[in-house]
Amino acid sequence: MPETTLTAAMIEYLAGLWKLENREQAMTTSALASYLQVSDTAVSRMTKRLAAVSLVTHLPHRQIGLTAEGRQQGGRLVRHHRLLEVFLIQVFGFTWDQVDVEAHRLEHGISEVVGDRMEEILGFPTHCPHGDPIPAKDGSIRGYQTRTLVAGEVGAAYTLRRVTHNGDAPLLRYLAELGLRPGVRITLQQRAPFRGPLHVVVGDQPQIIGHEVASLLWVEQA
Repeated sequence: MPETTLTAAMIEYLAGLWKLENREQAMTTSALASYLQVSDTAVSRMTKRLAAVSLVTHLPHRQIGLTAEGRQQGGRLVRHHRLLEVFLIQVFGFTWDQVDVEAHRLEHGISEVVGDRMEEILGFPTHCPHGDPIPAKDGSIRGYQTRTLVAGEVGAAYTLRRVTHNGDAPLLRYLAELGLRPGVRITLQQRAPFRGPLHVVVGDQPQIIGHEVASLLWVEQA
């Protein structure tokens, strides 16, 4: 199907489904509505449009599936967004709490030619500044075997791989103050019961992290 037949809104929905699928989250009407911050009714209307052009399939229990073409179209927008985030930091000097909003403003105007050239200039990055994988042109990704820090084992050392942020700039600024960026080493020293705080060492600095924040940090055992 020609790309020009897709509206920006349709591609946004496909990108949302692509993200849910690659984070192994439920691909339901309500989950997509929550992620995109729209109503269930809006999602139902759009999925009917996408199904009519063979980009999604309706599954039992209000589940939504991506077709191969839908996965490629959604992954393409995510690819351009994450490449733009890297570009804005490396070339324009933006900080990681600024790039999500700016990339959203630019992502629909990026052609495949520009995306490929940007990727080449950046040295073929594999992940965005927040640790999310940059999809290949076919929508596929190389991921890590990760878990949230709150599910980690006391005494174990981890490498921070990804931060779930949903565009929350104050959260990203706070994490930066603590030194919590992808690639840093974290040792989990103590976990308080009843969703209490976690005592960790970030690099070589002791820190105390709240349970809610720690649930947004995806780590790989070092």
